[in-house]
Amino acid sequence: MKDIRSILIPALTTALTTATGRKVYDSMPIQLFGTAIYPCINIADVFVEEDGSKNSYQYRANILIEVVHKGLQSLTSLYTDMDNVLSIVNNGVPFALASPYKIMDCTLNTTTTTKATTDKVLVDIGIIRLIFRIQ
Repeated sequence: MKDIRSILIPALTTALTTATGRKVYDSMPIQLFGTAIYPCINIADVFVEEDGSKNSYQYRANILIEVVHKGLQSLTSLYTDMDNVLSIVNNGVPFALASPYKIMDCTLNTTTTTKATTDKVLVDIGIIRLIFRIQ
């Protein structure tokens, strides 16, 4: 089994940075109090399943993306960033992977919003779960 995350996550990080212009963390950052950058995007959870024959593996990567804003009076900018993240789903192959891997398709699993407290500050979070099929 190949760890497809090491190939997929850097390419996804670049695609999300390009699509949104926001800081993208490809793992949960360890930050000192008051040093967090908002708004940001966190690639928070990656679950990979492997399928196929010994010679031709296919991977199904279920990825959780969090769009995090703080101090919002209106959710308009959060929804705009979420739409920009989802714009990569509209492409059949949203970005290229290192050879010999390629994305077969990318689909939206779920999307929602929530609120949380971090560093004693209320943040609004857009939660997007994408599924990539990789060959």
